[in-house]
Amino acid sequence: ERDLSDLRDQNAAQSTALIKATDTAQADRAFVSVWKSKFNGAFVLNRRVNLHAIDATHWLISTQVDFCSLYVDGALRHTWQREGVVWAVAFSPGGATLAAGGQDEKVTLYDTTTYEVRKELFRDGEVNAVAFSPDGQRLACGGDDALLAVYDLATGATMRWERPGGNLIFTVKFSPDSSLVVAGNRFMMLAVYDAATGARLRTLHFGGSVESSDFSRCGRWLAVGDFTGAVALFDVRDRFICRRVLRRGGAVPTVVFSPDSSTIAIGSWDNTVSQYDVATGELRRRRESRSAV
Repeated sequence: ERDLSDLRDQNAAQSTALIKATDTAQADRAFVSVWKSKFNGAFVLNRRVNLHAIDATHWLISTQVDFCSLYVDGALRHTWQREGVVWAVAFSPGGATLAAGGQDEKVTLYDTTTYEVRKELFRDGEVNAVAFSPDGQRLACGGDDALLAVYDLATGATMRWERPGGNLIFTVKFSPDSSLVVAGNRFMMLAVYDAATGARLRTLHFGGSVESSDFSRCGRWLAVGDFTGAVALFDVRDRFICRRVLRRGGAVPTVVFSPDSSTIAIGSWDNTVSQYDVATGELRRRRESRSAV
């Protein structure tokens, strides 16, 4: 079972949701804290527990086993069985559809009301990352086949395929206006594409494999975390110039901007979650975790 009895909203301005998830298959316990009233991102702990939310009460948990579970207001609503470990999950805008991918080399789209399978998108390798465009029209995914795929959700057709650097893809993300899609890989690079035409606009290089990425909601910033512990902030509106590099003590599997784009939260293999001021780069808060975040 999963125990979400500690899930709570402290206040509307800045809530803290503490989720306790126990993986009975691993006989281990993981702890996650989220410092937002409206969280829209994923936290991964040792790649054993993946949490994704569309708001403060609708959560999905996937673990390093063959299922993922949907909770609403702390209550288990449904569990989907899978044919392998689930590495990536994402809700569509509004939460009507869930995308899940992993070892079974496919992305499955589930209806979160009826729990039925809407569509299956097959790949030639394990799926490590999935993302819906904010306008709800497209789905991007990447994985061990080193291919970025962008699907038209209305037809299920593949809009385009691209091999950004020819190595495993760990992160994919759309910009807030759905015009851009990025894909980062093990080959220490992140490619920026026009989501409509498929044209590659930029190629950004890093000192280690690219582990995570996120766009700020204001649309100006792109944050990218890599295996060396660096988080780079790129100015989307000014030719993707790198404005700042934040250094952490371990690899960075998680970067998430706050809703107002003023703060960035960074999860690290050094067992910490840190919050930085985007404008100044100053550390605002750091919290210890029981494991990598």
